[in-house]
Amino acid sequence: MKDIVLPYDAVQSSIDGTGGGKYATRRISVEPIPLDPAAVAVDANDENSNFPVRDRSPIIAVMGHIDHGKTTLLDTLRGSSIAATEIEGITQTINVCEAVIDGGGGGGGGAGGRQRVVATFLDTPGHYHFYRMRNSAANLADAALLLVSLEDGIMDQTEEAIGCIEGENIPAIVCLNKMDLASADKIKVLTKELRKYVALENAPMIAISALDKSTLDPVLESLRNVVRSDKVSLKSIFDPAVNADGVALELVKRRNAGSVIRLLIRNGIVRPGSHFVCGLIQGKIRKLTNVSTGAEVDEGFPGCVVDVTYSSRLKKLEHVPLELEFYVVSERDAKVIFDQRKMAIHFEMCKQKKLPSQDVMSDATITSESTEEEEEECAKPVIVKADSAGTLASILDTLQDMQSIHIVHSGIGEVSETDVSLASDCDSRIYCFKVRTPQRIKKMAQKKNVLVESYTAVHKLISDVNDHALV
Repeated sequence: MKDIVLPYDAVQSSIDGTGGGKYATRRISVEPIPLDPAAVAVDANDENSNFPVRDRSPIIAVMGHIDHGKTTLLDTLRGSSIAATEIEGITQTINVCEAVIDGGGGGGGGAGGRQRVVATFLDTPGHYHFYRMRNSAANLADAALLLVSLEDGIMDQTEEAIGCIEGENIPAIVCLNKMDLASADKIKVLTKELRKYVALENAPMIAISALDKSTLDPVLESLRNVVRSDKVSLKSIFDPAVNADGVALELVKRRNAGSVIRLLIRNGIVRPGSHFVCGLIQGKIRKLTNVSTGAEVDEGFPGCVVDVTYSSRLKKLEHVPLELEFYVVSERDAKVIFDQRKMAIHFEMCKQKKLPSQDVMSDATITSESTEEEEEECAKPVIVKADSAGTLASILDTLQDMQSIHIVHSGIGEVSETDVSLASDCDSRIYCFKVRTPQRIKKMAQKKNVLVESYTAVHKLISDVNDHALV
């Protein structure tokens, strides 16, 4: 007879479903390690905290419809050229950049002088497929920079972005872009239309040209005013003795580096060598890279975004972290938390797979299940691979709304032998976004008569899947 220590409520619910009787359970006490490290995470706004607190970099979400000048504005602020490198001029992920919004001074940097402020900007995609990324950025931001083209006016994703701003209750600054192409009357009309939205009633409305840095000074001044207002709290704990925490913005598969977590740090200082948990990933940090500069760094501070290259015993990602909490913990606690999370998910899956008892199985239940099976059989099977978790989630959000498509499998990283074998078994096509297919895998796919399609633009991939579904 072997004793197995499991969550009592999960075991009891499983036993209840079998009628009990032949199973015996007993409660025992074990060392209380919390399932979620959030239970012991520090809070910078806790007045009883003894840890030193100071202001972090403000987080600014840059939002708006496609081609309204979001990335161009940030390029002008930083003197970079990200927009020129984007496929078809379209942002397809959350670009992260740091820019100075206050150079400091006004008193020599001493008492009465202003501190230099570097803000972290989250440049969001404007295409409608990426609403999840826009929501995520708004949720994490202290303030929003909303760009509206004076040529196009208020568009679908403009309204969606305004909805995100209102939903998260964050202050906004509105930039009316392309002022060089609009009359004063047009600026007044658009301003009046935007004022009708509750979230923008009191927001600064500034006419700019995203290509002309001289027109951006009022934007920087408004940003400075917003981040210094009582609407925004930038308090964070910088004490290295505190276990750091943050949020996973993205997970990317890279050649020669493996999986990389893009991390927005909230509290504490992140360093290589630390152990962490993030969703169902447990690992040890090998390297940190500042996302904005691309330089390797020894430390990551609150308000900054770093790429975390890590080592893990897990060869396969069972759960892709996206918008999930990231906690630095001890190696022992990381293993225990990981095991508890994995076990909890396993039990939930077992409970969901349980069939209803024979006496409660109604004709409606049987009809519903058979209808779902018939619909799935009629749907075209597809496999989707992408370079990052965020892009994959955006693609799946759209494809899952297509009733004539059945997603057999999805994942991040290059096409594998398993993908091709699965596609062959279920007569599926493989759709890839910004991932390579090794030559040997291409030969295998040709031999098994599996079609592998590659794309660099999300809207083209989704359009082709839709066309395939209609054939």
